[in-house]
Amino acid sequence: MSTGHFDHAAASWDDNPTRRAMSAAIAAAIDTRVPMTPAWTALEYGCGTATLGFLLADRLRSVVAADISAGMLDQVRQKAAAGGVRNLQPRLLDLTQGAPAGETFDFIFSAMTLHHVDNTAALIASFARLLAPGGWLALADLCAEDGSFHPDTVVPHHGFDPAALGRQLAVAGLRTVAWRPVHELERHGRRYPVFLLTANHAFSG
Repeated sequence: MSTGHFDHAAASWDDNPTRRAMSAAIAAAIDTRVPMTPAWTALEYGCGTATLGFLLADRLRSVVAADISAGMLDQVRQKAAAGGVRNLQPRLLDLTQGAPAGETFDFIFSAMTLHHVDNTAALIASFARLLAPGGWLALADLCAEDGSFHPDTVVPHHGFDPAALGRQLAVAGLRTVAWRPVHELERHGRRYPVFLLTANHAFSG
């Protein structure tokens, strides 16, 4: 799916109650699995309009809301200004091309982004490089499905086996903590489970 598609859809993205309900469910699950503190810096990758980031922002010191869609990030800026949210900042960023040097985060989270990313190993490697020692990663996405979730759109992955994804995290140097289904999306008369996978970066030394 092209960046242009997301740029075009950005203005009405938050009008979808299904997306809002999913973000709320993922935020609640993160709250029970990740020991967030007001001292943490965070990165939401593939943020879209940062619905999830806004739900978590008051638990964190700061949130960088990153996406490759300029249109989505325009919506983030408008929402932050309208809501007086000062600790969430949008950033145009493509981590499949590598992680920016000299920056780390205590917490990185991403929801429904991985299945749009061809090279998930490169993205996970960037996440691992950006995590501070002891930092946490939370990934939410579709459980493996038969391709019917996106019948009219070509995506690189039809969901994931969370256990296999956990093994990719281990290769990148992360410790998988847990995964579990946290929500279901209903589409085309079927229900599609969404999982949350959490891992952390082992302390060095």
